[in-house]
Amino acid sequence: MAIELVETVEVTTAATLIELNSIPQDGTHLFCVISVRSSSQGATFSEYLSINHDTSSSSHNYRGVSLSDSGTFINGATSQNTTIVVENAGNASTANHFGTGTIWFYDYTDSTNKMYVSYGGPSFETISANWHLLQGARYDTTNAITSLRFFTSGNHQPYSTISLYKVT
Repeated sequence: MAIELVETVEVTTAATLIELNSIPQDGTHLFCVISVRSSSQGATFSEYLSINHDTSSSSHNYRGVSLSDSGTFINGATSQNTTIVVENAGNASTANHFGTGTIWFYDYTDSTNKMYVSYGGPSFETISANWHLLQGARYDTTNAITSLRFFTSGNHQPYSTISLYKVT
């Protein structure tokens, strides 16, 4: 087994999207490392994912089971059409703090539904309510993953970074 960096995207000026396109099709799994901050006013915001540019809310291609922890309570949920993958830091968070997380995409080139697991949230020093999200999800398509698009409320702030690795 080998892990190889495919691409790193770092935001230099405010950006609505972070995109990873032209994902090579010679791996078995994908691994993303995420460090993001939103320009929106507030402490935390959800980071959303679109696989292969699929944002159709009527298709119900995204399904998941999640466990979230706000620091005050723990919540479990199942959802259809969920695309939230991590909680990021907003402008009301401590300066220069980011939401961090990871996502594993399993068997991303196989002709089966795509499974992924994500975990992350703002750093514990960021705010008093520390939203952390653990999610197991399925993307209902047998097409290989060729692109990933990440978006949030507002814009991604400078130094927001997403790195994509392939596992062979």
